[in-house]
Amino acid sequence: MPRIPTPASWLQGKSLSAQSLKGHKLSASRFKDNDVSANCLQGHSRSANGLKGFMLALLTLASLSLAQVQAQDSYPSKPIRMIVPLAAGSAVDGAARLLTAKMSQNMGQPIVIENITGSSGLIGADRLAKANPGKINYGSGGSGSPQHIAMALFAQRTGIDLVHVPYKGATPAAIAAAAGQVEVTYQGLGTVTSLIQGGKLRLLAVSTPERLAQYPNVPTIVQAGISDFFFNSWFAMIAPAGTPKPIIDKLNAEMQKALTDPQTRERLIALGVTIRGTSAAEFKQATEKQYALYGKLIKDNKIQAD
Repeated sequence: MPRIPTPASWLQGKSLSAQSLKGHKLSASRFKDNDVSANCLQGHSRSANGLKGFMLALLTLASLSLAQVQAQDSYPSKPIRMIVPLAAGSAVDGAARLLTAKMSQNMGQPIVIENITGSSGLIGADRLAKANPGKINYGSGGSGSPQHIAMALFAQRTGIDLVHVPYKGATPAAIAAAAGQVEVTYQGLGTVTSLIQGGKLRLLAVSTPERLAQYPNVPTIVQAGISDFFFNSWFAMIAPAGTPKPIIDKLNAEMQKALTDPQTRERLIALGVTIRGTSAAEFKQATEKQYALYGKLIKDNKIQAD
């Protein structure tokens, strides 16, 4: 199924000066029939629980009745419900809405998105941040989220002692950084573009191999002094084992078609998304590669999804 990588970035809120990071080498810088679920890796977004944080978009199909299987050629025959287990306004939510709007138009059936956040909590986040004065607190979308894993990788590579403050989604974490509740956050650009443009967050560096065309003056993390650091997240649609291949092929073709629409592409790029539609086989290879890459990090840091 297609996956869409999205650029992610190191951001600072109002309370973290560029100078405070220089010493660390970082300078100014989710079908019961037709039910669908979109789930997070975030923006250019694995936890120990199925790498929760790295599935930016999860598509789940329940078992189909015989009559449904026989009707595969006319699929979908009724509206599709997509659950995005992330807060509205997150990079995943925005990309899911843009892509499914075009898919819905092409397939002739509405795709209804419902945001249902996970259990990663906001409760106690502010108290945790305040309990660590003088340290660098970073906000994430919850334990096991892409932001959590990315920052664990950053801490491992730099030796910096960072305090994890989990919020109930990426958007609350970004807002917390903008408000100065935490000093720094790692986010998909689609989540924080408006905060950057409004001067509420400062983009310190990006974790892509090259600088982004949208922000040519912002260095990569490698350029900022952290060698061999690369982290990306992606949005993907996934069906469980046993889903009839014609339905998988149908959905894959519709996503590929939607991704060729000029207006959809333009709007996704504006969110900070790098568009790349892939086959199911290519997606399987990419998933296996990331399991190998981040599995040890997750185990070593005892990261678990809430």
